[in-house]
Amino acid sequence: MITVVAVWRVSSANFDVEDFLRRFPTLSPDAVWRRGEPRLVRGKNEDSGFNLTLAEAENGAAAISQARDALARLQPALLELRRLSVPSLVDFGLFVGGSVSFTSSVRFAPDMLQWFSEQGVGLSVSAYPVSEEDEV
Repeated sequence: MITVVAVWRVSSANFDVEDFLRRFPTLSPDAVWRRGEPRLVRGKNEDSGFNLTLAEAENGAAAISQARDALARLQPALLELRRLSVPSLVDFGLFVGGSVSFTSSVRFAPDMLQWFSEQGVGLSVSAYPVSEEDEV
């Protein structure tokens, strides 16, 4: 059962997301948005960017390892984002509240934190409540 999802989020107010994705055609984002477009919830997007799922795992350790491996394969894109000064982060989403994963955590070893930092990638952790019905 998947209890952790790692999503790479890339965005900036001055990011030309179409040009970037055209130069890196192997990227297949889950979502792309552009500055000025209507948001799903009120207002307009203040930046342009994309989300890309890197990992879906049963635990935090597996999600961290899979996310690192996925980003290592995307090294040219990471280098270009740093050159463009476009921030990115990996958001580790934890599904919590059901009987399978009533509580959950992600633990980052110092060497793993260093690796993400050296790539210029920030980290965040988000919790998403689930119910027993969601766990089917």
